[in-house]
Amino acid sequence: MEAMASEFLLVYIREITESSPPSVLDFYQWYLGVGNPNYKFMAEVVFTYCFALHVFRAGVRRNNACAINAGKCKFSPLFFGLNVPLYMETYIRDSFIRL
Repeated sequence: MEAMASEFLLVYIREITESSPPSVLDFYQWYLGVGNPNYKFMAEVVFTYCFALHVFRAGVRRNNACAINAGKCKFSPLFFGLNVPLYMETYIRDSFIRL
């Protein structure tokens, strides 16, 4: 995840002017204007799903229910977007237990 994020940031750093220092807000505005669908797909995968798995894993290791729920909520569109009934049922049952 870190290597992929670094690749995305490298493209951004190469394209910005030297007069303005890099910032998160500028990166986000630059990202919204990117037209390459491959870049947008990989950024979504890394910054949405890989990061959600990382947060979920950290929450499980630290017994942090908020981090677990945040990771699950961000990752849940894959369970319901695809036809994966076992994961759907597990997600719903676990949500009832944790809330």
